Amino acid sequence: MLAYTKGQLSDLRAFIEKSIVKGDKKEVLYLIDHGRIRPSKSLQNAIALMLKGNKEFIMIDDQKVAYEEILHLSELSQKDGRKRTVIVQGGPGTGKTVIAVNLLAELTKVSYGRSADEVLVGDWDGDGIDTLAVRRDGNIYYFSNSINNPNAEVTRVSYGRAADLVLVGDWDGDGIDTLAVRRNGNIYYFSNSISNPDADVTVVSYGRAADAVYVGTWA
Repeated sequence: MLAYTKGQLSDLRAFIEKSIVKGDKKEVLYLIDHGRIRPSKSLQNAIALMLKGNKEFIMIDDQKVAYEEILHLSELSQKDGRKRTVIVQGGPGTGKTVIAVNLLAELTKVSYGRSADEVLVGDWDGDGIDTLAVRRDGNIYYFSNSINNPNAEVTRVSYGRAADLVLVGDWDGDGIDTLAVRRNGNIYYFSNSISNPDADVTVVSYGRAADAVYVGTWA
């Protein structure tokens, strides 16, 4: 059985694309949801709440020891790129699921930016993976190219004005998302560069000031 962990999003995506080559009217999802081996509804709800920051399962004694050791090994793996295997042994009711659920909540959690930042999402480096950017103080942007460690690889740029509406899209079809700003209702400034957004700007007038704006590939 294959298992994909934090940092292997592209591998998981490739596996799904290879294994499910065409639509089947949700039959695969039905089989997963109605399979013989599946998590209980209460466990699914508890995991969902934990991912939102709630403490659903409290660990005690050896559970805490195993949890901290696995976190430590996970940090080492992220630093040196080596895979490590941990086997937690114990009979029914010893808390193996408690450890696993707490690890899932902790290892999928990242911290980036400030509470007042405006959050943007896009593929800033063209690797096929969307990551985060934040807009701060009106026209300062911090682009990250890592989901696992967003603070490790950040590009800071200034673009537009504080009152501008910001849009994200691949304006030139090169596979890299960049910024555009809407100003004065129907004037748009499209940039095709992340590192130097003012160097390659196209200005167009479109629509009316009261219009809602949508971004997409319509052709």
